[in-house]
Amino acid sequence: MNGFAARLSPTAVTELRLAAGAEGQKAAAQQLAKIVRNDLEMTGAFKVLDPKSFIDTDGLTQSTVRFPDWLNVGAAGLVKAQLKSEGGRLAVELHGFEVASAKEGLTKTVSGTPDNLRALAHELSDEIYRYFTGEPGAFRTKIAFVKKVQGEKHVFVVDMDGQGGGQVTKGGGLNLLPSFAPDG
Repeated sequence: MNGFAARLSPTAVTELRLAAGAEGQKAAAQQLAKIVRNDLEMTGAFKVLDPKSFIDTDGLTQSTVRFPDWLNVGAAGLVKAQLKSEGGRLAVELHGFEVASAKEGLTKTVSGTPDNLRALAHELSDEIYRYFTGEPGAFRTKIAFVKKVQGEKHVFVVDMDGQGGGQVTKGGGLNLLPSFAPDG
């Protein structure tokens, strides 16, 4: 653990830039950034800064980031990303920076399908969390629970933030105490 998240760390998560050919993915880029911000905020290790305070006119890589601008908004950590659309898939080029030392320590590309933005965003969150804390993230974790629907108990599965997923059982069988098999 690098000590970054030993306290509530102010972190800037910028909007995703759109690469050439991905101009039609603006809504997807906004949704990805929103989910990542919510994920990081939920951990209690990060204070995600309000994007309205950003003057995000710099670049995506260490040599083009204006670190003094990010210090001025109070950021200890900085996350930048670019969204690309490649053959029906989305790819996100992710960069993580420690602002005070002007150091880039995270460079990774993560890809997924446009119809599963939540999974892609949670994978990005896992990578960011691992970079800043040195610990694995839990954002791709699923939660199973039982809920009574029209007098019958059914099993539901949702993302760790309570979103996505839904009912996974049908019929009136006995559904209690759901758990996951080792293979998922």
